[in-house]
Amino acid sequence: MTAIGLDIANLSLVQAAEAVRQGEVSAVALLEACLANLDAHEEAVNATIWVDREGAFAAAGAADAEHAAGGPIGSLHGVPLAHKDMYYQAGRLSTCGSAIRKDFVPSYSATVIERLAAYQFPVKLNEVSRGFFDRSATLETGALAEDMRGALKDPPDSAAVAHLSAVPFYNSKLRTTCVATMMAAGHAENALPQAARVTVNCRILPGEPAAEVATTLRRLAGDDRIALRTVYVPIPSPPSPLTPAIMGPLERLVAEQFPNVPIVPVMEAGATDGLFLRNAGIPTYGVSAVFEEQNDVRAHGRDERLRVQSFYEALEFWYRMMQAYASDRLTP
Repeated sequence: MTAIGLDIANLSLVQAAEAVRQGEVSAVALLEACLANLDAHEEAVNATIWVDREGAFAAAGAADAEHAAGGPIGSLHGVPLAHKDMYYQAGRLSTCGSAIRKDFVPSYSATVIERLAAYQFPVKLNEVSRGFFDRSATLETGALAEDMRGALKDPPDSAAVAHLSAVPFYNSKLRTTCVATMMAAGHAENALPQAARVTVNCRILPGEPAAEVATTLRRLAGDDRIALRTVYVPIPSPPSPLTPAIMGPLERLVAEQFPNVPIVPVMEAGATDGLFLRNAGIPTYGVSAVFEEQNDVRAHGRDERLRVQSFYEALEFWYRMMQAYASDRLTP
């Protein structure tokens, strides 16, 4: 497989995973590009302690073979990984930034990180997420469309779910996700770490009790010495129903301003103030009307951006939408 027209080494994590999944680039080619980029800048930035090139190429080759065989693949299948060496990985140099451990190679991996990375919460669909896969299946073709239909079966087709789970965007619609986003350990550069802290960001599906998610995390930790502390207490927020009174005006306005553009309900993976309105008994919806690249989401990033044309088109749509809902007599 080759990647024609792709700047492989500068793909985002999501773009790289999708390129491998779609066969636009092989895991080996992606690794070669990343290593070439590393070699070009390592002397200036001194970012790595040790690079397991042989192991990386072996893993990349195995990833390509698994992909070619059509088996289930994970969300980051074939994407090279680098991690801070204070988190032990069996057989890998782990210095913890200390000269005392300059040659230390642990025989085991950090259990919490290993278990969390491997675990997937069960698939749970609601009216909105079912509507998303149902309507999206009519827009897609080939294996992707079949996978979306397979996820809607009762019970969901396991192979279809595995394929969809390999794409972070689809995976977030299928299940609750918990990912380690920040890691910190130690108190000084010249002392061994006495404690470590991992921030785990969970996107909990509507209807899934937060207490059950916390119980799962404790089970994955598997060590009573590890304390689990909730930084932000989740507020349950059931999805608002997709009634004809809501969908009707939208379908009419979209047909007028954006002919032939389908309407697909999407369950937002981020947090919104809508949860407070829903808990007050007020159905709440968000209508983007902004056209953007699905695999180039930069929300909250330093390079967050929006096409100028999309901004003004959305502004016009929102104005007309508010007029429509204000004038139409909506009934439950």
